Amino acid sequence: MELEIQPLARKSYVSDRRFEPGQRIESFLFRGENGELVRADVLAEEAGDFEVRGNLICRWGQTVKDRSDPEADARKSAMQSAEAVFLALFDEPDEASGGPPEEGTAESENERALLRHLLALMLERRRILRRTGRGRYWHPKEKRAFTVPDVEIVPERLLALQDQLAHIIEPQTA
Repeated sequence: MELEIQPLARKSYVSDRRFEPGQRIESFLFRGENGELVRADVLAEEAGDFEVRGNLICRWGQTVKDRSDPEADARKSAMQSAEAVFLALFDEPDEASGGPPEEGTAESENERALLRHLLALMLERRRILRRTGRGRYWHPKEKRAFTVPDVEIVPERLLALQDQLAHIIEPQTA
């Protein structure tokens, strides 16, 4: 199964202002109050005022690029989003990123482990990561090694995650 992370939204989750090339954007992936997974892209200047209503899974930043070929750019942006989510899942919480609250809960750790595992497999297939051993990957561009938890992927768990991530991660047919 191929997973595609939706690319950057075209406008802010907070203010509905359109993103323009060169603007700094902060993205949040969190479990909402109703249990659904939500991706919110906001202007960097709005990030301090953005209140995550639920449990933050990860947060990352990026700069909006000029879109000359929308179709090719969408594919590239989706892969960059997948890579950004993967890296954010491994980043330690700090004052700048806020970090995931309640990171130690069993449910959030299981969810993070499954996301890490699935994204590592996808990024390895796309040659963004290189497998260096069982559960170990090397990211050449970042010059970083990652240990990815080995999780059992049972169909029920994968289908539940797929349903919850319907607007963030979508199955892609090849």
